[in-house]
Amino acid sequence: MPDATPSVYELELFRLAAQQNAWRILTLLTTLEEPVSHEQVAQFVTAFDHGTPAAVETDATCTETILATIAELDEADVIDETASGLMRGPRFTDAFQMVPLS
Repeated sequence: MPDATPSVYELELFRLAAQQNAWRILTLLTTLEEPVSHEQVAQFVTAFDHGTPAAVETDATCTETILATIAELDEADVIDETASGLMRGPRFTDAFQMVPLS
C-alpha cells in the first residue's frame, strides 16, 4: 500500500496554492489560454476583492503582495513568467487540485 503521508513539497505546494492571491491567480490562468500580464492579474485580483468588474479601474490590491505571490508561484513551477506574460507552469495542475473550489 502506498504511503498516504503528504511530502514536504506537497504541503508547501498546498500552503502556497491556498493563499488568497495565489488561488485567484490560479483561477485566472485556468480561464485563459493565452499569457496574462502582471497588470491583468492585478486588475483581476482587485475586481475579485471588490466583487465587481468595475473595480479594475481602481488601484490594484497591494501590488507588491501580488508580485511576491507571482514570484513564489514561479519559483515553485506553478506558473511560468515569459516575455509575453504569465502562463501555467509544469506544476500548475498539481497546485490547482490541492485546494478545492469553495
